[in-house]
Amino acid sequence: MKKTILIPTDFSIESLMLLKRAIVNVEADELDIILMFSAYSPDSITELLFYSPKEMVDKLITNDFKEACSILQNKYSSKIASITIEVFHGESRSVFNHLVESRQIQEAIIPKKYTFRRHKNSFDPLPFIRQSSLQITEIEWETNKKKPEKDSIAELFLD
Repeated sequence: MKKTILIPTDFSIESLMLLKRAIVNVEADELDIILMFSAYSPDSITELLFYSPKEMVDKLITNDFKEACSILQNKYSSKIASITIEVFHGESRSVFNHLVESRQIQEAIIPKKYTFRRHKNSFDPLPFIRQSSLQITEIEWETNKKKPEKDSIAELFLD
């Protein structure tokens, strides 16, 4: 059976621990994974005219993040059907629910304690996810601020 899951991200290597844990723990033969980044829409006409979600994502994603996604996709290729990045601009539950319905998302994987890093115009998506009708799985992992591997690709393999 194929399942579509939503995983919020801040484009850090550490946030990919959710992805790694989801791949291992979610019961499905194949997974379509949507990594969701939440940001407010531009509020000026000029910004809107030149706005591109793809360009925004390209500026925020590091090469290490891309490489880590690629490593996970290769390591779990038998289980991962696709990994896509979605920018969520909604500011209401109905907009979030529309995203869930349109992408046919069945489950959300969220952290128990992790605090997402803020980027320009970003916001925490967890309140929208928690208030939705999605099946929610909360995942906990040790975050050690003093790890020499902190926010490096090696962090994905050390647990």
